Amino acid sequence: METGENNKISSYISKYFSVEKTELYHLSVEISPNKLTYCLLDTNKFEYVFLKSANTNDISDIIQLIGEDELLKSNFFSSTLSYSNFPSSIIPNKFYKKENEKNILEFENEIFDVMKRDNIHQIDSKITYSIPSELENFISDVFPSIVEKNSTNIIIDQLINQGKTTNEKSVFAFIENKKVEIIVLKNDKLCFRNSFDFESEADLLYYVLFCFEQLKLYPEKTPLVLFGDVNKEDRNFNILYDYVRNVSFGNKAEKLTYPTEFSEIKNQEYFALFSQVLCV
Repeated sequence: METGENNKISSYISKYFSVEKTELYHLSVEISPNKLTYCLLDTNKFEYVFLKSANTNDISDIIQLIGEDELLKSNFFSSTLSYSNFPSSIIPNKFYKKENEKNILEFENEIFDVMKRDNIHQIDSKITYSIPSELENFISDVFPSIVEKNSTNIIIDQLINQGKTTNEKSVFAFIENKKVEIIVLKNDKLCFRNSFDFESEADLLYYVLFCFEQLKLYPEKTPLVLFGDVNKEDRNFNILYDYVRNVSFGNKAEKLTYPTEFSEIKNQEYFALFSQVLCV
């Protein structure tokens, strides 16, 4: 692993990676307001060969990082991009009207000036979301043919496809950069989804228990599966484990292979990013 200045940039590179083989690679990019991550999948072996992650201050930093990254200027076999932790809302298709989506999103979020939408086929719904116009214009110029999705769409699709839902409700929490997205599924149906900003582990616990209470779930029995930037050594996990007894960590996307150089990456990390190629 190579770590950049102030521990903001991390890279994981397989011994099989080659800049001369990029036309055989699928490029997956994930952008959030304060983070840029991308990885490369060898489409012949279905094995990941490269991952780079950078924490940033804002969107302008992300634009600069992409613009300066020579590898991202290569020709790839295919490419996808997901937007994570931008303002979003899920609307069942039977209630969806394009002319109302902005008002619905503004009701619970401070939104940006570009509206986007995905179909979530698994639950017969749409997710509407907004991104800054400067990011939209830049992506259109740099990656004109890239396939775009919202990361929540990918997460729900893969949790259902991988059989993570049961006859009882299961709670999935995705933690990243002081933000938690909580998704509750039962029998391949979405019961709940919301995201919250938090400053401390006590805040995180409050939002998780709030969701349990609203859905009349039992912290002693209902499973809570954690993804993202969380591990057994940190305070977020410890406080959740104190109050929600059935806590476990999620796993990487299935059906794909990860090299030994990725062994430092925890199973619960980069779930949506690694799953992108399975959702195109």
